[in-house]
Amino acid sequence: MKNQDNIMKHMMKDFYEYFKSNSISVIFAMMNFFGIVFFLAYFSHIDYLPNLDFSGIIYLLVVMAIVGLMIVSFFAVALTIPGLLISFAIDDDN
Repeated sequence: MKNQDNIMKHMMKDFYEYFKSNSISVIFAMMNFFGIVFFLAYFSHIDYLPNLDFSGIIYLLVVMAIVGLMIVSFFAVALTIPGLLISFAIDDDN
């Protein structure tokens, strides 16, 4: 069990270092991932897979990136605002 904890700590440290050095590419990959998952879930829900030409695929990729950007931005704000409010409340008490 202790060996697994060390491996997990090492993996998290490596991921943090990679995120620090390549934050833009990680955020861009997250945007695309969440956009693709959103549209796959949507197309799966309506039981339809569209036939797209090259321009349609490019358009869908751009829309996926925009939707992913909105999802990532929402989660970033949703996780940041409570921390800021708590830090302001703690600062006001002193």
